[in-house]
Amino acid sequence: MAEEDKTPLVTVLMPVYNAEKYLAEAIESILGQTFTDFEFLIINDGSTDDSSKIIETYTDSRIRYIENTSNLKLIATLNKGIGLAKGKYIARMDADDICYPQRLQKQVSFMEANTDVGVCGTWFESFGLNSSSESKYPVDDFDIRYTALYQCPFCHPTVILRTSVLIDNGLLYDAGYPHAEDYELWLRLSRVTRLANIPEFLLRYRKHDSNISKLESATQDRMSLQIRRAFFEEAGVEASDTDLELFRRFNYQDNSFTPEELELLGMLLSRLASAKSSRNYFSKEQLKPMLGDKWFQTCTNHGRHGNFTWETYNAHQISGKRVPMSDFFKLRLKTWIRK
Repeated sequence: MAEEDKTPLVTVLMPVYNAEKYLAEAIESILGQTFTDFEFLIINDGSTDDSSKIIETYTDSRIRYIENTSNLKLIATLNKGIGLAKGKYIARMDADDICYPQRLQKQVSFMEANTDVGVCGTWFESFGLNSSSESKYPVDDFDIRYTALYQCPFCHPTVILRTSVLIDNGLLYDAGYPHAEDYELWLRLSRVTRLANIPEFLLRYRKHDSNISKLESATQDRMSLQIRRAFFEEAGVEASDTDLELFRRFNYQDNSFTPEELELLGMLLSRLASAKSSRNYFSKEQLKPMLGDKWFQTCTNHGRHGNFTWETYNAHQISGKRVPMSDFFKLRLKTWIRK
């Protein structure tokens, strides 16, 4: 078989739109990967800057360069890329980020060893705008599904997808969820495959004034709210906007709940712990102890509400497991003092 006819193991899919400022760094971080069995599918989505000139300077045979005749926008371009991909896996990449050299090697090794996983992301570092940070996303399937109830559990440009899972289930990005199309796709993927993140920093995510999260934050927030509600429905619970916000604050360890909010939160957690999901979204054996621990800690942190907190905690015994007597008495003492 001729070299150019070989099927690559991975398709690296990178849409490009007016990315001239950072594009070279993104391209070179892919071409410099320790894993080499990939095609680099670059789709220029009608850029009006010098992006095309920059791409055309690279002569690496692994690059497949496609130019859209007009600006199709991100979602249509991503779906076009899925249709064009030759690889067993599709690795996402953005034109302003930087991969560490072992990213593809680590992800391919993981996917080959875990054939029940259809989507795998990684931890990442953020840089730019005079700041830097590290983001550690949940690692195993249960924690990812739980996290999806209050925030997106993957960083999109870190993700590698099993192509057969997409094709066999007819899964593409949904144009009805602009600027949150990845988050919504994770919902549909969760119905047919297991999810994972590798606990290593394998991508540098660049923050700048043209990030979608800055330019389209209002739309992204609105779409994310809809998707969070859909994840709750997947877990067997109908959630209002108030419920979704209470749950988000609960998981970000907010200690400013009013007595009324604490009662509503307890009711929501009770519904979630006892809900019956038609698709067995996640294990209730894992969920109940987690919710119980978090609920106990939240009530302990709200001892200032006195006997109301004590009664509310006892009215919503989430996990069913016995709290250590020392902790139980600490909660009672806190609420007794403030009664």
